[in-house]
Amino acid sequence: RMSDERYHNSKDYLNAFEKTMLAYRDQEPIGRLTPDQQRQILVMVDDILKGKRECVQFQLNRGCNGLKEVFSSKVFPLEFNYKTNEQEP
Repeated sequence: RMSDERYHNSKDYLNAFEKTMLAYRDQEPIGRLTPDQQRQILVMVDDILKGKRECVQFQLNRGCNGLKEVFSSKVFPLEFNYKTNEQEP
């Protein structure tokens, strides 16, 4: 069960996502997370819902080639799939 304060915080984050991140959906992605990394992040979110964690916060790492989870300092490197002229026939 989510406390009132946590509910309002999550509602504010969702509103911020809808107003900012959805504006960037037509942009090229900077990279992708592997399915294993996505599962690890979902476990973190599930821990929030179970009350084992307070929150999960990500930021780009210094090299801007991965996501760093702020509280655990775990880094999720991004996979880049750039198309080059050499790959095209």
